[in-house]
Amino acid sequence: MRSKRGVTEVTKELFEKTVGTFATLKPSRWQLYRRGLNLLEAGFEVKAYLLILATWNFARFRYVMRTFKLDAFREAIEKTKPSFERLRDQSFATVDFDSIAEDVKKIYTRFKSLAE
Repeated sequence: MRSKRGVTEVTKELFEKTVGTFATLKPSRWQLYRRGLNLLEAGFEVKAYLLILATWNFARFRYVMRTFKLDAFREAIEKTKPSFERLRDQSFATVDFDSIAEDVKKIYTRFKSLAE
């Protein structure tokens, strides 16, 4: 690396080495889900749900959906808040799925309609 007036010049070798490092990383959906939860906790609700939605069905979100109605998405978030609140303390490993079926169906149906 050479420096001119405090600006670092990136050589071809440094660029290729850096890109090579990123190519070896394995992306984790879990990491993105955790980031989504962190966004929720920080009050960035719409951004959090968009990140989780894009991660959940990446190919459809990126290649199939040509438009996205953000106002309808915000409305879906508001309409499903009561269901999400009821599910807040549930664990996938221990929950009785029959007991949460209605909330899960409401959430799924509301958001699925946005992705069609």
